[in-house]
Amino acid sequence: MLPKQKNEPPALSDADYLSFLSSVELVGLGLKSSNSSINREIYFDLVDQKAKPVRRFSELYESTEIGGNFFEAEGRYEVSIADGDAIGLRIECVFEVHLHAPKPINPQMVQRFAKSDLRFMLLPYARQFVTGVTGQMQIPPIVLPMATARGKARLAKPKKAVKA
Repeated sequence: MLPKQKNEPPALSDADYLSFLSSVELVGLGLKSSNSSINREIYFDLVDQKAKPVRRFSELYESTEIGGNFFEAEGRYEVSIADGDAIGLRIECVFEVHLHAPKPINPQMVQRFAKSDLRFMLLPYARQFVTGVTGQMQIPPIVLPMATARGKARLAKPKKAVKA
């Protein structure tokens, strides 16, 4: 007996996707939400340690709404410096975009865009945000990597921080 076939939509061709990309128009881009915290005592202890605390950067991209001639998507970013439960620094931010495209909008195209190309629009804003917030915290700036593998990367060890 043959296995049941799933009703999967046909695969998208690269040519179709490139045509979709060329038709997309950016209408809006902005910060949706943010949260940041620093525990200076833990942060400075972690940065001064010889053992390496976990410095982590994560990103997640997804579409959030598809309408007649528009779609929205967002990128979520988190930066942390921690050692187990001892969290010295955490910065979170979400940026969102509103884009127009010709009707009908193919949800597969939107998903592919969110998973592959949205990062090129949003990551520069997240990089600037994180660098700016760390500067306002009066600690050495954290500069996010330009590209990551599978949405996760380790950050370089921060430069020696000067206690205020």
